[in-house]
Amino acid sequence: MVKGREFVEVDFGLGKLRIYVYRSNIVRVTHIPYGGSVEDSFVIISRPMLYGYSIDDREGCIEVCTDEVCVYIDRHRNSIDFETRDVKLSEVDRKAFDLKNYGEALYSFEHTFVIDVDEALYGLGQHAGYSSHSGFNYRNRTVYLAQRNTDIAVPFMISSKGYGILWDMYSMGVFSSRGNKLRMWFEAGKVLDYYFIYGPDIDRVIQGYRYLTGKAPLLPKYALGYWQSKERYASQEEIVSVVKMFRDRGIPIDIIVQDWRYWGKYGWNAFKFDEEYYPDPKKMVEEIHSMGVRLAISIWPIFEKNTDIYKEIKEIGCIMDGGDRDFGLLNVFNEKCREWFWKKIEESFFSIGVDGWWLDASEPEVKPLLIYTTWQKDLDTGKGKMIKYLNLYPLLESKAVYEGQRKVSNKRVVILTRSGFAGIQRYGVINWSGDVTGDWTTFRSQIQAGLNYSISGLPYWTTDIGGFFSGNPDTEGYRELFIRWFQFGVFNPIFRVHGTYYPKEPWRFGEEVEKILTKFIKLRYRLLPYIYTLMWKVYSEDYTIIRPLVM
Repeated sequence: MVKGREFVEVDFGLGKLRIYVYRSNIVRVTHIPYGGSVEDSFVIISRPMLYGYSIDDREGCIEVCTDEVCVYIDRHRNSIDFETRDVKLSEVDRKAFDLKNYGEALYSFEHTFVIDVDEALYGLGQHAGYSSHSGFNYRNRTVYLAQRNTDIAVPFMISSKGYGILWDMYSMGVFSSRGNKLRMWFEAGKVLDYYFIYGPDIDRVIQGYRYLTGKAPLLPKYALGYWQSKERYASQEEIVSVVKMFRDRGIPIDIIVQDWRYWGKYGWNAFKFDEEYYPDPKKMVEEIHSMGVRLAISIWPIFEKNTDIYKEIKEIGCIMDGGDRDFGLLNVFNEKCREWFWKKIEESFFSIGVDGWWLDASEPEVKPLLIYTTWQKDLDTGKGKMIKYLNLYPLLESKAVYEGQRKVSNKRVVILTRSGFAGIQRYGVINWSGDVTGDWTTFRSQIQAGLNYSISGLPYWTTDIGGFFSGNPDTEGYRELFIRWFQFGVFNPIFRVHGTYYPKEPWRFGEEVEKILTKFIKLRYRLLPYIYTLMWKVYSEDYTIIRPLVM
């Protein structure tokens, strides 16, 4: 055994084993294969304690104990046991497999825990649409952790027994629960790194997660109001006229969203407005602001190669090698490229008064609408192939925008993005459940998706009310679905309508339904003091707004 300044290290399992203590209820376990090394974390921002715990080296067993948690490394049983006054969790097996086909010496990792027979398992981000079969309680289920449209991969699991496990791993993962065994596999990494966080209250587990990964800052109050969006407002005249219609009809609204393709003739994500349809973007923003409404705009991380902005990115070395032949993906792993990204947002949009940033396709898509792919794994981050960092992209893209705006302005940041990861709450991110379909089964799945997202430590969540793939507002069946989904949306942290095929402003559904929708929008505004207070609690107390009954 070696006692380092910040850790205890022993020969065990895959090679070296390190135990760190971060708080009396938080311990870190790092398996380091022989010849491996520990790198700086993208997710964890706290440092270990240097004292406040005891170490006991008995024959065949090493104990590291705080006044709340003991970790027992038992060489005879080949196990690592975590014990509190009411929890016992054992890591009983771990494996590392050589992974050499991406030009770097990496490992695939797998380890297994023994859990209680009556334990329920939650968290792991959001699984809302195509993979919503995973259910709410993940006991005896399998969950794939990879960023996809409708899937937000967060390697943080919460147990009904009052503890959580946060894996500081960035590659694709597979969580599998069968009987009393919990197995976690990660495709690529250099070490196997995780944190045991004890409650026993789940609120305190989430507080521990945010202690490790960062507090969620306050959003501006207007972000809690009503958002109107569609795919898409096609001109300056249209988007301004919609805001005027809200005001003329006495329907409250705080944010309207400009979706993609405003760039028109300039090419995909050109960071320009096509003047034929948006003759004066600054005036457009001023008119929207004059009616007391804010504007958020869609921004993508991919750029068409025939655009001027692509040529600029390419010249400064900020396109990731290995992407599509017609599009280039921004390298957010490079600090210089992140700074450039915000600078262009500032020049193109922030300077004319745009208020919020919709970072779409942040999984990332390598080309427009390419959702399911293994293409990302072979992209070059400059730190190695992306197979090792597969799930990190949305964290770093959000970091670029949040830190960029905060450097030049004291305005609170609004970021809406389709994907997320552990730690993304520290950048004030709002996630939504992706391009879900407008049907009753999918609506039902949003409830479990939002609950698991929230218990993963991420506070601000919303959906495309009525589904992204919308029904016809003229049909009775879709009107009923939309009303029920809308009523659900009133009580989400963020209240937002979006979709394609049909516009979904309240008056599109006929007079009777418009009255119902307006009634519930006004209810939302009556609740704003309460909701804003909850948001303050999120910041000040690491509170959770959407609260599963297990809390």
